[in-house]
Amino acid sequence: MRFALTLLILAFFVSGCTEQSSCNDGIKNGYESGIDCGGPCIPCSEKYDVSVSFIEKCRQLSGQQTRDKCIWDIAEKEQDAGICNEMEGKLWADQCIRSIAKNTKQTKLCQNIADTLEKDQCMQDVAIELKNHTICDEIESISQKDSCYYRIGFDTKLLASCEKIGANSSKYRCLALVTGDDKYCDKLDDQKPRDYCYKRLGDVKPDIFLCRTINDLQLADECTMNAAVKFVNKKFCDEVKDKALNQECFVEVQKTAELLQKMANDIGGKDGIDIQPNV
Repeated sequence: MRFALTLLILAFFVSGCTEQSSCNDGIKNGYESGIDCGGPCIPCSEKYDVSVSFIEKCRQLSGQQTRDKCIWDIAEKEQDAGICNEMEGKLWADQCIRSIAKNTKQTKLCQNIADTLEKDQCMQDVAIELKNHTICDEIESISQKDSCYYRIGFDTKLLASCEKIGANSSKYRCLALVTGDDKYCDKLDDQKPRDYCYKRLGDVKPDIFLCRTINDLQLADECTMNAAVKFVNKKFCDEVKDKALNQECFVEVQKTAELLQKMANDIGGKDGIDIQPNV
């Protein structure tokens, strides 16, 4: 019993203190004897024989971009960020790593990126893929970090992510879109971000009364047209001030009415419901 317990404790410490091999993170870790090879991964001789031979063929091509694109294709195929480091262009290498980090959903790959902006965008890519707003905390740029919180908050309807946004214009717009409540737009003192907040809310939750609170004429017209098409109501088009958009509004409402009519006929046959736009 004591022997079994000793083995269990030993296994716990060994597993806890040894970083596991991932075999595709472009880093030598765990029990790997080379970068992403050896130990539990593919044998290094086999890995490098294949990869190096293809990379050497890429290097014989004319033009740096052509050579780098060739190596990028190999890295993508192997899902091996380490191959990206063989590229001549540093920015291309960073973008190659970013692409693989997104595909494999590994934030630690982003740490290998030299360019700060690319690294931040890499972290955002992975955060969005994993729908994990806590990853946004690691982004250095404040605006990029806010963008990350906003995207995840909107996509996942997560209030906690919206509330982490530093800029009030983005924070309250995010909260308004997630909750469907225009009271958050009302919190914005400046007219321009408040109007845009109303407009974006009108995009996802068409409301003619909301559109009428917008002061910016272009945003108000776009909001109104969206409501007109959504509710198949030509009367709303009369409120669109821009002449070109006004005509487009009537056309789009008619198209929507015809589409709905076709769907009704397909479902009900000759006895399908007659649909006409509100006039």
